[in-house]
Amino acid sequence: MDLSRRSVLTGTAGVAMGSLAGCLGDIAGSSGGDDDGYAILFALAEFTNAVGGDEFQVENPVPVGAMGHGWEPSGDLQPKIADSDLFVYLDTSEFAWAQRFVTNFEDGDHDVRTVDALEGIDLLQWDHEYDDGHDHGTEDDHDHDDDGALDDHALSHACGHMEGDEREPLSATAAEGDATVFSQTHQPYAVTLESETGYVTFEGEPGTYAFFTDAREALAPVDGHAVHDEHGVESCDGIAAYHVVETETGSVTLEISGSAGASVTLLAEGVSGHGDHDHGSEDEHDHGGEDEHEGEEEHNHENEDDGHDHEGEEEHNHESEDDGHDHEGEEEHNHESEDDGHDHEGEEEHNHENEDDGHDHDHGEHDPHAWIDPVHAQTMVDTITEALVDVDPDNESYYRDNAEEYRAELQELHEEFEEVVANADHDVAVLAGHDSYQYIGARYGIEFKTPVGVSPDEEPSTDEIVDLIDVIDAEEIDYVLKGTFEDDNLARTLVADSHAEEIAELTTLTSTTQEWNDEGWGYVDQMREVNLPALRKALGAEE
Repeated sequence: MDLSRRSVLTGTAGVAMGSLAGCLGDIAGSSGGDDDGYAILFALAEFTNAVGGDEFQVENPVPVGAMGHGWEPSGDLQPKIADSDLFVYLDTSEFAWAQRFVTNFEDGDHDVRTVDALEGIDLLQWDHEYDDGHDHGTEDDHDHDDDGALDDHALSHACGHMEGDEREPLSATAAEGDATVFSQTHQPYAVTLESETGYVTFEGEPGTYAFFTDAREALAPVDGHAVHDEHGVESCDGIAAYHVVETETGSVTLEISGSAGASVTLLAEGVSGHGDHDHGSEDEHDHGGEDEHEGEEEHNHENEDDGHDHEGEEEHNHESEDDGHDHEGEEEHNHESEDDGHDHEGEEEHNHENEDDGHDHDHGEHDPHAWIDPVHAQTMVDTITEALVDVDPDNESYYRDNAEEYRAELQELHEEFEEVVANADHDVAVLAGHDSYQYIGARYGIEFKTPVGVSPDEEPSTDEIVDLIDVIDAEEIDYVLKGTFEDDNLARTLVADSHAEEIAELTTLTSTTQEWNDEGWGYVDQMREVNLPALRKALGAEE
């Protein structure tokens, strides 16, 4: 449906500008119960209780239908938590009440074990910039430097595939002219050598590609323009080196060297125009070099002992002295408390001694919604497991067994997300709500277009509404996404005045509804019953 800017200004904008402040739903109820501890939101309670099983359970003090951010507890909650064994929280200003509690616990004589569930995760910065999708393929959109070196965002994306995805078998031929052809990006290949030298050929669209390997001096492009000769990688266990190559034909032949019978892992990623989410191969969806995610900072996705891929916008290496999680970044943070002997550094070298409230070591301007990513969720489970073992060492084997079983469920969920994206007609989704899903976007290469930032009170401008309508029409998007606990005014406006036909709901897993509680839906259930179906619709990947 065509819609002029004037008609938005004079007609529907008033509807869309209705309050989006639905983050504090008015559904009554609480999880209740006599528990061993507390966790500040639905997902964290789910993770903790999955590991704790019959031996240890926590309560989410935030009422059903309300979000932890913006919610203020009653006066009797702090002493209840202080008398418990465990408090799972997020060290971020969005949950300032929890930070206050932890500060008071640290300053007082309390035995409660506090654990920051964001420990060990590379956090994304909040992206408050609205990207209307109209700037495609400029030089500044490339995710490599002038000398061809990739930025950390592209490296971390590749690292996730190299360390987390199943390899497809591929045989290198002895003759360059008969090179085996492959065409998928985002797919690691296990290339087997018949002799010490073999050849494979990548066939895609014209553009720039990075080719990653797990061995140094194992690969050399024999055609195309090499933007960057071999570049070593130390930040990812799954990648030893990469080459960046420009091709005007879309074809790049690669010479692979090694011992006869050996296997070399090879990954191709498009890096031109569309950034590291390029869909320019024959087997991918080509969107013609759309704009890449602006405002992204460099980040280091060093895979740690748990083997999970940790994506983020800044360089965050979340390692502590005791558990091997390095917390570095543009604003370096070590997220443990002072009592544990961890240093809380910042861009201006805050060591977070008692300032106003004695607790100023949060994650700053970073998006805390990492739990919505099933891979980051596995890291949170690991962190919580260590805390449970610390609190109750007699049941260590029980907790670790439960954690292993639950991580396997989360890994299956991760693979289901990958399948949805692999079957998608497009990688752009319009979200008529707040920017709370960028971890899903970063993990799976989905561009969420939203005109609203993080604040529940932030409202879109009429220009932003028109731009979103342009995106919907250009991409022929049938479903507009909205958050379960958010007002649907903007979503209804977009559906009424664009190509879109229906609304699909997503949940951040921060809270739950009474209906979902009655159904017995936990974290994995809500992902499968709510978020995956919504993304299938929004991305045109319906079964």
